[in-house]
Amino acid sequence: MLENIGRSARLLALGCGVACVPAASGITQVPAAGTPAGTYQVSICGGVCAADGSNLLVTGLLVLTPQAFTLERLSEAGQRHLRQSDPALLIALSESDREPNACFALERRRGASSLAGITRAGITGWRSSEHGIAVRLWVSPDAGYAAELRPDGRNLMGSGFTWGMSDEYRQTTETIIATYVGPPDLDRCLRVIEDEAARGVTRN
Repeated sequence: MLENIGRSARLLALGCGVACVPAASGITQVPAAGTPAGTYQVSICGGVCAADGSNLLVTGLLVLTPQAFTLERLSEAGQRHLRQSDPALLIALSESDREPNACFALERRRGASSLAGITRAGITGWRSSEHGIAVRLWVSPDAGYAAELRPDGRNLMGSGFTWGMSDEYRQTTETIIATYVGPPDLDRCLRVIEDEAARGVTRN
């Protein structure tokens, strides 16, 4: 399921950009009706999540929309901030000339080893699959991290996957729990991006 995601990241690392990415690859296609759009509270744990939160690595929000939206939902400063701070994530998103259909805002615990949350807030894409959904949460020129999630009632549960230039797509030991809290509310994560832009936060 994540093969195309990682292939895109490797092409980016080779300097190919959008032009070299096959049109069928990526996770940015608009999902079909009935897929689990919504706003989710996310917990990423090192292994099975402990009841006392002792192995919690990352917390935050994930918003999945039933239809694509444009970067114009952000101010010019917000758009410029994303292009300067996360170019690989945006290039991977636009590889099939698709608009985004998800956003996230994540907070890493001190000392957390997860690749999730390196990008604190961003715009991304998700796609439905036979087993659930996949969504990128971090992309660099030579590596990446995606969540692969399956429905669990109204919630989503799954694992993190990583890839690199020399690595196959690898399931991590991280457990991801996404608890449904309401309908899609893009402003909840877009506000974090706008705040970073206003404060001049540099991620790279």
